[in-house]
Amino acid sequence: MKIRVHTELEVYRKAFDAAMRIFELTKDFPKEETFALTSSHPLEGFGEA
Repeated sequence: MKIRVHTELEVYRKAFDAAMRIFELTKDFPKEETFALTSSHPLEGFGEA
């Protein structure tokens, strides 16, 4: 099976489903909590010695 677009990848579908579930679970969080989730820097410090 040749993959033509990224949406055909199983890993993409699983990641997308997980992201949508997280969105649904957190949509009723207080504003300050959602800001804390989205303002984090997951790669902060990555590659620094």
